[in-house]
Amino acid sequence: MPGWDELLERHDYRWVTPHPSVVSLQREMDNRGFRKILDLGCGAGRHTTYLSGLGFEVVGLDPASSGLEHCYGELVTRELPRRLVLAGMERLPFHDSSYQCVVSTYVIHHNSILGITLAIGEIERILVPGGLFLATVLGRKDFKYGVGRRVEDGTYVPTEGDERGVVHHFFERDEIMDLLGSFRIISLAGDEAEVDFPGGKCVRHDHWEVLAEKLSL
Repeated sequence: MPGWDELLERHDYRWVTPHPSVVSLQREMDNRGFRKILDLGCGAGRHTTYLSGLGFEVVGLDPASSGLEHCYGELVTRELPRRLVLAGMERLPFHDSSYQCVVSTYVIHHNSILGITLAIGEIERILVPGGLFLATVLGRKDFKYGVGRRVEDGTYVPTEGDERGVVHHFFERDEIMDLLGSFRIISLAGDEAEVDFPGGKCVRHDHWEVLAEKLSL
């Protein structure tokens, strides 16, 4: 059964192009005078390297050492600072109010509802008051929804394919609002697209993109 260490050894899991929501984040960060970012679930480091290249102080965190090794190599090649941490999302090894922004694309949904709730609590803890949380998560119109073994409402574990054994939680809009109840939602939008797969197969990808602000005390 593959895990993220094995998956991130593969080139097709080492994404390079930054997500559009991360690209557009620069203006919001600059407007607020924010410089310190945690890339939560950085994988092979596409956003760690991109944001570091813009001059932000970025820490990349991931539970997969293979991803961090690739990220480290990219940072060395680009002569960028190397700040990488091996850890999971449910218990972040940082002090309270350590970061001004947390970025997490296609990561938070790889957990149980309990694990996601713990991760959101940790993200809130390490953010400064007024800090930003940017995330993309799976929606329930995605082609993977309902595939595999159901473990709880909206949560499935594929039993076949590349990601067999990897937990996938699929969000509804109201669920996101509830989980981020202690944040101010700046934007929350669905992102649906039909994508062609090899062999002529067309599938639907469905994600939510959310930008939220930690409320001041």
